[in-house]
Amino acid sequence: MRKDTLAKFHETWDNLIRMLTRLTLLVLVALWSLPIAVIDARTRQIPNGAIGLGGIVALAWAIGTQTLTAHLLGAAALAAIGLVGYLTGGFGAGDVKYLMVLGLWFGFWRGGLALGCAAAGGALWGLTTWLVTGDRPTTMAFGPWLAVGTILAAMVSTADLGV
Repeated sequence: MRKDTLAKFHETWDNLIRMLTRLTLLVLVALWSLPIAVIDARTRQIPNGAIGLGGIVALAWAIGTQTLTAHLLGAAALAAIGLVGYLTGGFGAGDVKYLMVLGLWFGFWRGGLALGCAAAGGALWGLTTWLVTGDRPTTMAFGPWLAVGTILAAMVSTADLGV
């Protein structure tokens, strides 16, 4: 009977640690991405210092929680996608750097989920603007949409839905 109680305690403790770790990820990502979204919406620039800070924290997170290689490959893949967007005029340089940090935080799949959510949100905003005002927007700050996608990806990571 004592072994069962001890095993249940360890299982409960492990679940608590996992939950707190995931909650910490969500809070860190939100605290990092929301100011970037506001700054990019106002100035159309994502500060290098914010990207650097996010990269350092994301790298520390990747080292501490999962295999570093998967996160580095995610960073490279998302940066490559961003670079294609930059070279075709769809992204700014800050967006490319933001995507690289996303890869460090989440790896390729969840980072790709964040990018997909951002693209869908940005497209919906552009379409809505066009339908309501009749003016077709030619450019927009993408940082706010990346922030939304980042927070959604963190929420999926927190919920551990197996994405």
